[in-house]
Amino acid sequence: MLEKNENPYPAQIDWNKCLSNVNLNRYPDSAYFELKAKLAETFGVESSQLSLGNGSDEVLQTAIFALVSSNDSVVSFSPTFSEYKRICDLRGSKYDEIELDSPFIPDMDQLNEFVKASAPRLIILCNPNNPTGQVISKAKIVDLLESTDAYVIVDEAYIDFGGESLLPYINQYKHLVVLRTFSKGYGLAALRFGFAIADPTTIELIESKRAPYNINQFTVAAVLDVLDNLAPVLRNIKTITSDREFVQNELTKLRIPYIQSSGNFILFSPFDISRLKKHLSEATFTLRFFDDNILGSFVRFSIGTKQQNDELLGMLKESSEGRFND
Repeated sequence: MLEKNENPYPAQIDWNKCLSNVNLNRYPDSAYFELKAKLAETFGVESSQLSLGNGSDEVLQTAIFALVSSNDSVVSFSPTFSEYKRICDLRGSKYDEIELDSPFIPDMDQLNEFVKASAPRLIILCNPNNPTGQVISKAKIVDLLESTDAYVIVDEAYIDFGGESLLPYINQYKHLVVLRTFSKGYGLAALRFGFAIADPTTIELIESKRAPYNINQFTVAAVLDVLDNLAPVLRNIKTITSDREFVQNELTKLRIPYIQSSGNFILFSPFDISRLKKHLSEATFTLRFFDDNILGSFVRFSIGTKQQNDELLGMLKESSEGRFND
């Protein structure tokens, strides 16, 4: 339950109102005119700068298939969101990783050097990064945009919880694509909704690869309802970020190493992973463990309710005390 970076607080939707506008025997508007107009108003962009998808994963795949050929190369940091490599593998494109050592601070100088030497077609930056929670400053990404003609996708799935958005630069850089999702901050993971924001010429390329009717009417109605009432969403985001800081402070007190996070999750290194797994067998939630060498000693914890956060901290405290008593 706490391994997928989900929002512990579901969106508040007036389903009676939403369902009254849904006709199950009709396809949704394939152009999504009303939804795009509302999104454009909310995020301060134009409808022509939007491409919508069944979750940001689908938008990402559509964008990669539209912007990259099988002969092109793509580069990103590692560790990062595993879908980048999987989609590039599906596309048949070369995927290069700039591997980072703990504490996984994104090395933009190294990335710039690689881009100059290898001329990739596409650069993908997860910001804040999943699973580390690290952020890249807006200024450093702008420097990258100034120095390359490659497409730059900035995946802002977790931007509601921290970091600086690149949205203000959409009109300035035609090779910039910003991805957003309603699965995290907006609490709509089950309904799968995400979108890309870019220059209209880039959006036309992405739209050419988009499947028709890819967003169902329930999702459209729910997103419109949420956009009409953002106050609960903003309150929940504030609660999550406050709880994240509380948990990080408690980890500091317990002397448990962790990566300072700007997401709705924390990557930490428990004293004894096997002991933690034993405790979890009796817990009401699960955590994200990693098999690879880079993150093998780390565990990712999605910020949950106060009760869940306290339950985890209690387990970690017990494990910490056991470390000194063994």
